[in-house]
Amino acid sequence: RLRLAAVVIVLIAVDMSSEAARAVVTAGGDIVNVKERIVRDFLAAGQSVAIQAAIDGDLTAAGTGVVIEESVEGYALVAGRRVEVNGPIRNDLWVAAATIDVNAPVGDNAILAGRNVNLHSSAPVGGDARIAAGTGTIEAPIERNLNIVARSAQIASEIGGSVEARVQRLRVLPGTVIRGDLLVYGPYQPEISSEAKVLGQVRFNEVAWRSQWSWLWWWLFGFTALLILGL
Repeated sequence: RLRLAAVVIVLIAVDMSSEAARAVVTAGGDIVNVKERIVRDFLAAGQSVAIQAAIDGDLTAAGTGVVIEESVEGYALVAGRRVEVNGPIRNDLWVAAATIDVNAPVGDNAILAGRNVNLHSSAPVGGDARIAAGTGTIEAPIERNLNIVARSAQIASEIGGSVEARVQRLRVLPGTVIRGDLLVYGPYQPEISSEAKVLGQVRFNEVAWRSQWSWLWWWLFGFTALLILGL
């Protein structure tokens, strides 16, 4: 499925107009290093992609490994085996990868799907966060709501809105503040630290755990639509 996301990016990029196509960087299985500022929307595909200069527009990137070290003024759509975001994203961040590490601020929404998803404390989210993961760790403050689907998840941050979790196991760690409701669907009660605060209601709905990866197909559909429409 992650390979499918990468293929979608490349096929759509190739079908762009000649002006847009000149912005596509491919490395033929080698390394793509962006070291000079890009003043328009940018698309990159390669075995390894490193964004080491600022992008003034939107970024679309696919590779086995993708690292974003500098700021992206628009949105970022990324697919790969391992994705690391160390530069701020001013708009939405969309990522599909086996392993995702977000270490820098996201201006609006964060939509992340992967086997291991880590939203670190240095990566505050200015809008909503929507996460599908095998294992999800949320340490970053989220301005609005958090929606998470995971086998195992832990929250150690401040959530400005509500949390909806469809999980096998959920831990709410000390210091966590959820300003809205906590809604949990799964086979086990959430583990909520006595040092965590939920200012709204806590509601647990006992349901059998089953795979929730249909969410990823929804994600890919939206990912493709954004690319086609150029939003």
